[in-house]
Amino acid sequence: MTVHGDIAVLGGASTLPAHRGQGAQTQLLQHRLRLAREAGCALAVATARPDSVSAANLSKAGFGIYRRSAWTKS
Repeated sequence: MTVHGDIAVLGGASTLPAHRGQGAQTQLLQHRLRLAREAGCALAVATARPDSVSAANLSKAGFGIYRRSAWTKS
């Protein structure tokens, strides 16, 4: 997780295959959101593959899901 002003960016997170399905990602997500709140962040953002377990976990944590078909150069 990195903090940019009052925005927390939740970077990549993964769970070893042998430990998946035991709630580790959910606990890590909650921990990082707690740290973001303590740091004064008003917003948190993250990315995940569409229709993945990670996307479902983000949704359960209260994130809005926005699909983006492609990134464009500004």
